Amino acid sequence: IESCLAASQSYAAVASEMPDPKARRALFDDAVKAMKRARKFAKDPGIIAELEVGVARIFELKSAAETTFGDTESASKYRDDAVAAYQSVIMFRKAEVEAVRPHIEDAYLYCLPLLLEMERWDDARQDADRYIEEFRNGRHVLKIRQYLSRARVSGGQKETPLPDEGEEEEDASEAPTTPAEASAEPIAPTTPEEE
Repeated sequence: IESCLAASQSYAAVASEMPDPKARRALFDDAVKAMKRARKFAKDPGIIAELEVGVARIFELKSAAETTFGDTESASKYRDDAVAAYQSVIMFRKAEVEAVRPHIEDAYLYCLPLLLEMERWDDARQDADRYIEEFRNGRHVLKIRQYLSRARVSGGQKETPLPDEGEEEEDASEAPTTPAEASAEPIAPTTPEEE
């Protein structure tokens, strides 16, 4: 499992810097395959959840790389894949299992900025509310409250539709890469006049 994780991280790191789109995507695919290979050997629910968050992180890095190299359409697709992978961890992993809890918390932390970036305000609000309810004293509760405030200020009250395929998306490279970075990222308060 450890060697698969190391290989996955190496593939993703190299792929992030590779300007050739075909080679970049092939290396990112190798990173995901290494994570899936590790998943075959994993029996512990905490390790399985960690690997699933790792796959989502790779999709997020892939999106950021595509944005860096100018392919906004692919960047949007990979960001959607990252959100789906994070949501899978959030919805289908059991928070009652102590070894799984930190990985579910990380999935919320990484997913919320993506939802805000996509202007899916109500989805972000609902996820933030769910995090606060489920993890009252969680590691990321302060950051999640900031995301919740941003969603409330920016969004409406009904289900947020997915963006149309033709809409341009914001830069995915601004998403935090680690929980520590996410915790350190300041959020400027906004007022209704600024909107």
